[in-house]
Amino acid sequence: MQHIGVTAGKAVIFLFVVLLLSSPSMGASIDSISVPEQIPMEGGFRITAGFSGDTCSNQARFYIDQKFISSQALACGRKTAESDTINPSKDGFSCGQHKITVTVSKDDVVLSNYSKDISFGNAAMITASADPKDPLQVTINFKDNVTGKPVQYLETHIYNVHKGVNSAKWYSADAEGNIMFSSRDTGQYKLTIENSEYCGDASFYLKRALYTDGPFPANPIIGDLISMAVPGGVGLKAYNSSGDLYLIGATSLAGGVNFTINDPGNYTIVIGEEESLYGTKNLSIYVSGKAWDTLETNPDKAVLGSPVAITLRSYGQPLGNVSLTIEDPEGMLEDLSTAGNGTLYYVPEIVGTYTVSFSDPKHLGAQAVFEARNQFTLDYTPKEPRVGEDINIYARNQGNNLVAGATVSIKDVSYGLTASDGKYTFRVPEPKKYSVLVTEPEYWDAVTEFTAISPLSLDISPEEFELGGSVHVKTQDTKGNMVDADLEMTLPDGSSAKFNGTYTPKGVGQYTVTAGKNGYIPSSKNYSVKTHPLELSISISGDRIYVNTTSHGLPAPNIPLVVEKTSGKEMTVSDAAGHAVIGIKNDGRVKISANPSGENPDYGKITVVRNIVKMHDLSALIMALAAVALVALIALAIVYAAPRSEMIKKRVEPYFAGKTQASSHKHSNAHAAHATHHGGHSSLSGRKGGKSSLSRR
Repeated sequence: MQHIGVTAGKAVIFLFVVLLLSSPSMGASIDSISVPEQIPMEGGFRITAGFSGDTCSNQARFYIDQKFISSQALACGRKTAESDTINPSKDGFSCGQHKITVTVSKDDVVLSNYSKDISFGNAAMITASADPKDPLQVTINFKDNVTGKPVQYLETHIYNVHKGVNSAKWYSADAEGNIMFSSRDTGQYKLTIENSEYCGDASFYLKRALYTDGPFPANPIIGDLISMAVPGGVGLKAYNSSGDLYLIGATSLAGGVNFTINDPGNYTIVIGEEESLYGTKNLSIYVSGKAWDTLETNPDKAVLGSPVAITLRSYGQPLGNVSLTIEDPEGMLEDLSTAGNGTLYYVPEIVGTYTVSFSDPKHLGAQAVFEARNQFTLDYTPKEPRVGEDINIYARNQGNNLVAGATVSIKDVSYGLTASDGKYTFRVPEPKKYSVLVTEPEYWDAVTEFTAISPLSLDISPEEFELGGSVHVKTQDTKGNMVDADLEMTLPDGSSAKFNGTYTPKGVGQYTVTAGKNGYIPSSKNYSVKTHPLELSISISGDRIYVNTTSHGLPAPNIPLVVEKTSGKEMTVSDAAGHAVIGIKNDGRVKISANPSGENPDYGKITVVRNIVKMHDLSALIMALAAVALVALIALAIVYAAPRSEMIKKRVEPYFAGKTQASSHKHSNAHAAHATHHGGHSSLSGRKGGKSSLSRR
């Protein structure tokens, strides 16, 4: 384990050394560049560079003005290197200042570089000055670069860059080192010195005179429109006191420029700064910060005969007791003063545009424009316009006078003019909101709105029916088209309920249906729900009356019955099958009233009156009389046979007594069975109020 650790440690150290030796920071660096002090244009020279550090596998490269000259591989320990020979004139370099650069690189990675300024040839100092009176004439002056003395009789040739080298001409400086050069052609010119002792070249421009006029006004205030006259196409720039560009003014081909400065202070106006055809010109202006004023009019749409409030403010504060000038549509001027609150009231009398202005030497001034016209007042009838019926629009002016000839427009509906009575009549096709526009050249446009409504028609079927049925409701418009309206049912007890077109009432009485919908006139209609009719059928059996209560042939349960008899009044209720039984003892009139007070609200009422007379059975009567006769005969026999023995008497009397009781019992049972079998010995029948009698068969 220890051996492996030592080996790994040595490997790490070796890798670190390799990286350290290969690092660019350990390569060569350039310490110096040397060249001759004077380098003539003709002849050759070399650039010598001095190095330090490790130069192994490095390469030195030599440049003049970024133009590659030559390169040289550096051996290990190399301290200097030279470029190839350079001939400034033959290698295409001009007389004057140039920059030498040497780099050291390895594997195309620059490790170090070094630069130095040098001069080729004896470059003269050249200046070109335009004549203030004639900008197309330039004085070119030459001086020695070391002594500063004029270079006399220096030979040069000058050409127009636009026309090319072939246009070059020879010129010679005078004893003062000056050349007076002029041309009618504007543009850039190139000068080259042709002399064995001096060299050099220079560019200069011939420009036309820049004539300007302005600014107007000479003492502008913030917000003023400042105008200047300049040659066509010449640019203008304004710089503030800090030297920052404030604005650029573009000029037209015809000349002239307008601009506005909204911040007070000193400004420099530079004209022709980037122009090659004309010279440049600078001027200074001061923009003063006068009071900033505003004029406001109210209302926006002035009406003839009504006052217009005109308010003047300076920096937002009312400016009172100053004069304003008002120009009416006919050009007449009138001066009026504001009150202390900065407001004056003016009544326009002519249709048209009015101009209000304020001016003062200490203020920027202000202007406001308003227009005055007549005003419509619109009305319409009826107040609830209906679809398919005449609607009238009335146009009146501010004096409440009817206006004829005004244009009335209802989009997609109607268009026309008001009549002599100021009225326009039209109809609308559907229930909705409409907008009416009324116009006339001397009036402000006016708009009024209304909502046309349409009657709803209710169809209820049926309008009267018995409890348990349903009602069906449909709503239509005036054209018979179905309308999906909101339906509400008012019940007999005053409560209400919403429904969708079919409704099944739960009680008798009168119901009200109301239909409503936006844009329509609500409609209401009634229907009635009746009770179930009652029928009574009556039969008698013995001393009982049997009552059967029905409705449409079906049992009518829980029906209160009031029975009035000679013996008094009796009350009962029909059972689940509609049956009731009432006992009777005497003949006479019987009155039966079913549901007399409407105790059962689902059913109606009925009353039946009958006269009841009990009629006896003759066969039974004969049998009874026979029995009585037999008893009488037996009694007579006993009377006549009195002397007979007492024993015979005792036997005969029990016998006849037992026979009589058995016969009577048998007769009673037979009578009851007969009545039960036939549902009673007699029946009562008939309509309400009829009579019947009891009979035997």
